[in-house]
Amino acid sequence: MDCIVCTIPPALLALALSGCVAGLMADAGSVGMSGKTLADHALDTLTGMDCRIVEGMTRPDRNICEPRGSLATMHDYKGFGLPPVDPTYEPPPHSR
Repeated sequence: MDCIVCTIPPALLALALSGCVAGLMADAGSVGMSGKTLADHALDTLTGMDCRIVEGMTRPDRNICEPRGSLATMHDYKGFGLPPVDPTYEPPPHSR
């Protein structure tokens, strides 16, 4: 029985794996900063809702896409890069 991976030219294998690694690194950075994968961000844009694929599949109280600011989204992982957003915050008026 021949090793299938052994018959693939090493340069082609390295090129294929580098694309895979780059995608994983981009997703890891996105999750770290925002708590969402790149696919989650794409779904947000397409639906106009707050979408999180993994949380929607693992949490019984959350659908994959929920209305922004709904009760189900309050417990979402928000990443470590941005402070939590207070939807009731209003900046103080400027005084000159």
